[in-house]
Amino acid sequence: MKFPYCYCVSCYSGEEEKVADKIRRICGCYSLVPRYEREEKKKGTWEKRRHVLLPGYIFLYSETPLNFGLFYGISQLTGCLKYDDGFELRGDDLKFAEWVLRYHGVIRLSQAVMEGDHIKIIDGPLADYEGMIKKVNKHRRSAMVEIKVGSHVKDVWMSFQWFDAPEQI
Repeated sequence: MKFPYCYCVSCYSGEEEKVADKIRRICGCYSLVPRYEREEKKKGTWEKRRHVLLPGYIFLYSETPLNFGLFYGISQLTGCLKYDDGFELRGDDLKFAEWVLRYHGVIRLSQAVMEGDHIKIIDGPLADYEGMIKKVNKHRRSAMVEIKVGSHVKDVWMSFQWFDAPEQI
């Protein structure tokens, strides 16, 4: 799925799905609230749970340019990522939005191995992610990943399925 126009809007945290649905109905574009899966231990059992990746942010994908004047009636909407010459995402912001779209807005568990002090993603959405892994907590099966959209930078603890690295002969 590829769209020629891509945007990022902001809203009040916790209102993402409601705002995305309103925008979808108003302009007919495809909207995503990026989420990630994380394994959490509850009562001794690991469970997969989904969380909003970037609270307050929604990505919009469209076949035609969007008329942002149509959005003025959405009270929970707080803004739109804007550049000097327009609203369409570009550069790293566009790459990130396309990465989110490639996984239909849900960043599922990736598979990783520890090779000495280095983490290597061997499969899953983070295998082709170009961001930075800042910390690893093997006991919690997670790594802190730096996510950047526009000037907004957020560190997110994302889960991995850990595997032992094969022995080198």
